Amino acid sequence: MDFINFVKDVGTLEFTNPKEGLHLEFKTASWKLPQNIWETVSSFSNTDGGLIVLGVDEPQSHHYKIVGVDQPDDVIKELFNSNNNPNVINKPVIQDSDVKVTKFNGKTLIQIKIYPAQFSDKPITFKDKTYMRTDDGDRLATHDQLKYLYAESQDQVDTRLLENFDWDSDLNLEDINDYRKKLEKVEDADSISKSDYELLTDIGVLRRDRRSSSKERKLTEGGLLFFGKFMSIMDRFPRFQLDYKGMLKTAIPIGLIVFQQGT
Repeated sequence: MDFINFVKDVGTLEFTNPKEGLHLEFKTASWKLPQNIWETVSSFSNTDGGLIVLGVDEPQSHHYKIVGVDQPDDVIKELFNSNNNPNVINKPVIQDSDVKVTKFNGKTLIQIKIYPAQFSDKPITFKDKTYMRTDDGDRLATHDQLKYLYAESQDQVDTRLLENFDWDSDLNLEDINDYRKKLEKVEDADSISKSDYELLTDIGVLRRDRRSSSKERKLTEGGLLFFGKFMSIMDRFPRFQLDYKGMLKTAIPIGLIVFQQGT
C-alpha cells in the first residue's frame, strides 16, 4: 500500500475514508511509540503487508480523527531501536525508506510501510508471538497457520531427512488417523487400506536415505512439522512455539499438497 496523501485523499481532520482494513492500520502516538504497533508489524509481515499511520485516533468505529504526533523524532528513534531489538521483534523489517513524516493542517503524522516478509524470514514475531492480519485486526496465529508459516520458511523442509527421529515414536498417531479420514472423503481407497508405514512412505513423510545402502527410510522435517508430537517438533525446531495452550492438533490440508512428491 502506498503512503497516503492526506491533502488529496483525506482533506479534513476528521474522516471516514480511507478506513482500517487488511492493509491499513491507524494508531495514536503523541510522544511515545505504542507497543501494540509490533503486533501489527508482525501481522502485516506474515500476511500481505500494509501501512501503519501514527497520529490518528478512532473515537468511534470507522470514524477517524487526526490528532498528530507531538514528538515525531523521539517516536521514530524508538521505532528503529525496537526494530533492531530481537527481544521485541525477532528480525528487523523496517528500513529508513519505509518511514515518511507527513504534515497536514498543523498536525504531524508518521507513515510506516510494512512489506510482506520473505518466506525464509517467516514467521516475524513480537515477543515470541506470531500475529496474522485478518480484516482490520491483528490476531494470534492459529496452530495450523503457525505450522504452515514455519514450514514455508524452511528451505527444502519437506525432503530433509532427520537423524535420531522415529516415525512411530515422534509422530502423533491421531494426526495420521485424521489424515486418513480426509482421504476417505476424497475416496482414496488404495491409501486407506495401507498400513501407517506404507501410507507415510507414499506421501513422502518417510523417505529413503540414498546416501546409505541399507535402504532405510527416515522421517522428513516436513513430516515432523505436520504430523509430529509437539515436544518432538521442539527438539528439532526450538523456536517453534504455540501462541496458546489447549489447542487440539489437527492434520493440515496443506499436507495433501506438500508431501505428494513421491519417495
